[in-house]
Parts: sequence; C-alpha cells; structure tokens
Amino acid sequence: MRISFSLWFLLTAAIASAQGIDVNSAEIAKEEYENCKTAQPTLLKAEGWKETLVFDKIKFEVLGTFQGLDSFMFMRSIPDSFYYLMNKSTGYFDRLPGYPIFSSNPKLFACLGDLPREREIIIFEAIDNKLAVIFRWSLFKEVNEIRCISYNSFMAKETSGKLWRFVLKRH
Repeated sequence: MRISFSLWFLLTAAIASAQGIDVNSAEIAKEEYENCKTAQPTLLKAEGWKETLVFDKIKFEVLGTFQGLDSFMFMRSIPDSFYYLMNKSTGYFDRLPGYPIFSSNPKLFACLGDLPREREIIIFEAIDNKLAVIFRWSLFKEVNEIRCISYNSFMAKETSGKLWRFVLKRH
C-alpha cells in the first residue's frame, strides 16, 4: 500500500515533534540536490588490527577508521552485514542502521536504515568519544539516498526520483 507524501510527512513530523524538533520539507530541483556534495572522510585501514575480530561469538570484518573520527573503529558483522562503530578506548559497540554519510564536520554523520523494521534516518554526533543520537526520524517513504547532512537540515532522494530538503528546528 502506498502512502501519500502529505500523510507520510504528518506522521513523521509528529514523531520528530515528540523529540522537540519541528521538521519542514520542500521539494527541490535536481541541480540543488546534485550541487550539494557529500564530504566523506577517508576510511583508513586499521594498522595493527586483524582483518576480522570475534566478540561474543559474533565475527566482524574490520573496515578501518574514518579520518577525523579516530577513536572509533568501523566494522561490519559477518554474515549479516550490519555496520558498527567500536570505541577503541572502551570497547563499546554502536550499531548503525546503515553506512554513515558525513557532514563537512567528520564528527557529525547520518545513517539511512533500509531494513523493513528500521526505515529511519538517524543523525549522530561524536561527543567526548561517545556517539550521541541528535535526531531520529522514522521513514514512511522509499528514501534511497541522503546527503548534505548538518545540524539543521539534510536532503533526501526517493526511489521515485523526487528530491527533498528537510529543515530541522529545535524548540
């Protein structure tokens, strides 16, 4: 069953409002979307680490460390391919709903969850070597790409090709 954009927006806006955040959206032109480049930091191979690690009977592929986010190791679980950031000093794991898409600040990034029960956008910030969720929004649309992440906005592309800018206002 397809849900109309206005109903989708009302439902997701209600969820965001419960977080103390108002969300406004506007459809944008392809040029605006394409002119906003993502700022993916370099993923550096982890020196001194094995290619795979096993914790609590779960096997992980060590992917490396993102430049600017040095206190976290980026990993993928095997065989289910979930992404994780492991705090190298505490050993604490944070499961990410998808591959991280970074803002121009490497400590601020978003993930787009694409599993049926995890259709959401989460914006994270690394603060004092811990990951904090600063925004979480359940999706009721088929979003397949996000970019231009900031504290106040992000852009999204639907599988239908529609392009959106979402502006977040905290209250």
